[in-house]
Amino acid sequence: MDISFIKCHGSGNDFVLIDELDNGLNLDSQMRHTLTKLLTNRNSVVGSDGVLFMTDSQLGDIRMHVFNPDGNETPMCVNGIRCLGRYAIEKYSSSKKVKVETEVGIIEVEKVEDIWSKIPSYKVEPIKPLTFDEKLVEHNGLMFSYIEAHTPHLITCVEQIDEQNLNLIGQKLNEQKSLYSTGVNVTFIKVLDSNKCFARTFERGGIGLSSLSCSAAMLAGVYHLTCSSTMSCNEWIEVYNKGGMILCKVNKSDSGVDVGSVIGNATFVYDASVKISDNALSNFLQGSANLDEIFSYSSFQGKTQETANTSSFLIELPDSSNS
Repeated sequence: MDISFIKCHGSGNDFVLIDELDNGLNLDSQMRHTLTKLLTNRNSVVGSDGVLFMTDSQLGDIRMHVFNPDGNETPMCVNGIRCLGRYAIEKYSSSKKVKVETEVGIIEVEKVEDIWSKIPSYKVEPIKPLTFDEKLVEHNGLMFSYIEAHTPHLITCVEQIDEQNLNLIGQKLNEQKSLYSTGVNVTFIKVLDSNKCFARTFERGGIGLSSLSCSAAMLAGVYHLTCSSTMSCNEWIEVYNKGGMILCKVNKSDSGVDVGSVIGNATFVYDASVKISDNALSNFLQGSANLDEIFSYSSFQGKTQETANTSSFLIELPDSSNS
């Protein structure tokens, strides 16, 4: 089977995007599971944090299926849907907005003003309902709030982000299947200013700390901060991460349903094709790299780390420990 795809990323969280329509495919869950295990392997010719499969939709303009490195489907990915939304807008739509069917409902992705020069940026909404469980979870002396933002999250605020501690806590909590049957994302939040914070996430689904960011976790972190009155609702908050920065907003409504919005990049790195047979990849052929986008994002990422002053509070694991 020959497959064409795009390598892309949202805030450094990278994906393989497969348009099943353009490839003439109609994959089932088992085939997507197998492909994902091959294409996310960092020791292969590709490697990624996940795979985005785009199919036809009866409810929206297109349908998104997201698979994590463990081969299991996850209901939603905010970084991923920006990339898939951009692709659908540029290839199939005459407008700047597209409705994407997901397991959690219809999500709109809209082209907006770039957050940085030559960085295509997209707004994702509505992310709802956001739910906050005041019952705190204690682990290793830290108190976590449980938040649902289409996926489960445990959030805590810290003065110093120690990746080794986050890695240990994330692994331990994801082993507790009696509490979190499908796993849980664990995030440390560092408040930088009244409208700025930094987030580092241990992701479920076999990702761990290998991903540079998780937009849903960043939104959950902002929700945690608004619920504790540390930050304001209905305002855009700058959330910095190892992959860059996104904007998050928690919209409070009179109905009591809290809704989230996110703005961030959708960067296309390169297009490629690969042959898949006998559970192996071969004949990998990479097209031209999008150098303008790559260099622009590299400059932006460097600027965000400088603005957040990450060296003052982020204690990183050696690269070999992040996988």
